[in-house]
Amino acid sequence: MARVPTNASISYKINARDLRDMGIEASAIPDVFMPPVLERRQLIAGRAGSRDLGGYYDEWSLSLACEVRGSSHNDVINKIDSLKNWIDLTQHYVDEYLVNRHDVPTLRFEIAGHKYPYTTGTVTVTNGSKIVTGSSTKWSKYLTSSAQFKVQGDETLYIIDAVNSDTEIVLSATISRATSGSLTYEAETKRALLVNYDGNSSISSPTHAHFVHEVFNLSIGFTSTYPFFVGPKKEFSKQNPSAGEFIELEGVGNAAFSNFLLQLIGSSDNPRVVAAEHSFVCSFNGDTESRNILNNAHSPATETITGYRATRQGMGIIFSGAGDHLEYTSLESNGKAFSFFIRLYPQFAYDGSGGDRTVFEYRLNANNSVRVWYDQSEQKWTFTWTGASDVTTLVSSAQTFATDVEIELYGSISTSLYDSSTYYGLLYVNGIQEDTETGSAPTEMSSNLTNLIVGSNNANDENCNCIVDELATWITPLSVDELKRMRLMDEWLLNINGMWEYTSTLDDGDVLFLNGRTGITELYDASQNAREHAGASSKGRIPSIRGDKDQKQW
Repeated sequence: MARVPTNASISYKINARDLRDMGIEASAIPDVFMPPVLERRQLIAGRAGSRDLGGYYDEWSLSLACEVRGSSHNDVINKIDSLKNWIDLTQHYVDEYLVNRHDVPTLRFEIAGHKYPYTTGTVTVTNGSKIVTGSSTKWSKYLTSSAQFKVQGDETLYIIDAVNSDTEIVLSATISRATSGSLTYEAETKRALLVNYDGNSSISSPTHAHFVHEVFNLSIGFTSTYPFFVGPKKEFSKQNPSAGEFIELEGVGNAAFSNFLLQLIGSSDNPRVVAAEHSFVCSFNGDTESRNILNNAHSPATETITGYRATRQGMGIIFSGAGDHLEYTSLESNGKAFSFFIRLYPQFAYDGSGGDRTVFEYRLNANNSVRVWYDQSEQKWTFTWTGASDVTTLVSSAQTFATDVEIELYGSISTSLYDSSTYYGLLYVNGIQEDTETGSAPTEMSSNLTNLIVGSNNANDENCNCIVDELATWITPLSVDELKRMRLMDEWLLNINGMWEYTSTLDDGDVLFLNGRTGITELYDASQNAREHAGASSKGRIPSIRGDKDQKQW
């Protein structure tokens, strides 16, 4: 199929099929780039084509305005009927997307010919060479072959022939500009909108119907209760991971759910995919038992708690005495980044009396830990990152609060968000920014954290003396909008351990595939030249990021 020229009139695509091939021409651009929201904090943009986590979506209707041309009236009607039948059938026999914990058959709509440029980082080009080298780029996650590419100082519109890695692409023609580095560029990438056909359409005769060929206006109705932009199906690869190495799925978890495929190529013992979270909520089943997440060994938390109490979201766990805690062991982290959200009800006064109150600690040992606590002497909520005795602390202003009144804390830190020498950290209390810092990067954890302790410091000190309603921790730096969405959502968190692990050994030449939508694992066995189901050798759960009714998993 011929590519639509850059300056040609736009056309519609549904599930990658151009409606122009069916005799349907677009006559107007629908307002798909700014879906209506009740509240908006930012545009739809972000890693891997995310939607705005700060917006609240009503059901959204849109219509595609088209022209249908034919050799006769019957020809036009047949084309319209064929299109509607194809749409109706297609949306019920396509890959399902997980929306609000339900599999939803949906269509992927895009405007062909419209460019969504990827511009992150800079490039180096060499005159007469087809190879382009990137700096701070993530090309393997965003770009595909056949996409258009343009570089600073060169008016030529190149076509990408191959994407070799995050930092190397091959063009279909040699570079004609002078050799240079640190250049800006634009590379075409695509996003599609998830929609469903609402069964409504209308046709009308245009004012210029005196042409020889029949021409009719066509309007096709669609709805979306989840107006998410999603990126193309991609394959992520990590060559020759070392034994037990963490494979960080950058640029995946923020997009509304779309299929992705993680590929690990051996040799490696027990490659692990660790991309998101551990979280819990309390529930009360009449026997005073909490509903627990499982650790990586499929074991529940150790419990030393005294009871439960009703809260706004349901039930909360009471941490009232010394030693009261929940402890999850054999968990995972990546040693580079961390985010958290917690909802609690303090049972202590803010007046400086008594000892410090640790809400939770995520630790390996005293020199490698993340901790959120209330400093009684300073009367401040505190978020501390300790790596090899290098301590970075974010604190609130002096806080006054009433006992037994809900407080929500959230924050994040990344040791490598900007580069290897600086970090970005933030701390919010009840939606108010208390501390946001950029500074010298704290030392990364010398080893990955394993124990999550809720309600005390190291399970035996500085007891929380709070009622904890919900807690979630992520080993990736979430944005402010993502964290705010956690605060404003109407649904409970899920009890989840978001870690996936392959427990067998990858031999040289073997390829392991993980489908992020289904969680199905397949192994290509190089010695047998065959691809086989590998589910028995994998365990854990695919991580999720969620918010309100727009919850998704991947």
